Amino acid sequence: MRVTALASVACVLIPSLAHADGMEAPKLAPAPNGWTYQLTPYGWVPWVTGDAVIKGRSFGVSETPIEVLSRSTWCG
Repeated sequence: MRVTALASVACVLIPSLAHADGMEAPKLAPAPNGWTYQLTPYGWVPWVTGDAVIKGRSFGVSETPIEVLSRSTWCG
C-alpha cells in the first residue's frame, strides 16, 4: 500500500518538475479551409501457428491464411 501511494505521488510530481528553460512552445499550423479527407487502409491476415496439449497429447498447429479463410463460415 505504501509503495503504491509513493508511486502515485511520484507519477504526479515528477512530470511537473520537467521543463526546458528558454524553450518556446511549438507554433501550430493553421487549420485548412474547407473539408479534408484522410484514408487509412486496414488489413488483417488470420495466421494460426503453435503447439497444443489436450489430455496429455501434444500436437502442432499450423494454418495458413488461405486455410483459415476457407474453413470459416462467414467467408462463403
